[in-house]
Amino acid sequence: MRNIKVSKDRLVVAIANNRTKPNEEYSLMMSEYKKNLLDATRKMLAENDTKTSGFQTKINLTEPVNHDQEYGRVRSMLEMSVEDEITLSNDEYRQYVMDEWVWASGFELSKSMYLNNII
Repeated sequence: MRNIKVSKDRLVVAIANNRTKPNEEYSLMMSEYKKNLLDATRKMLAENDTKTSGFQTKINLTEPVNHDQEYGRVRSMLEMSVEDEITLSNDEYRQYVMDEWVWASGFELSKSMYLNNII
């Protein structure tokens, strides 16, 4: 199936429901990121305190990415639409209804690293 017509109201509900979990996970990831950043900064400062040259000045941490704006964009587009039914492609259905975005695997990897303290 290439395209499917769905109820705009049901699609808005699906987007709203799908939006909640990544936002909660992002908040947890940012909390861990901030802790790790603070720990790494303290460690770097302590190590540099005894040096006269060759200072470490970089911290290798990747900030978690918030994808909330993507859900918001889709929701806004739906709210602006005058149609009661929306035609979705297979890819759009996968993202909006099934919550399988192209960025999902990277988000899951980042989440596992931060929430399992692998960093």
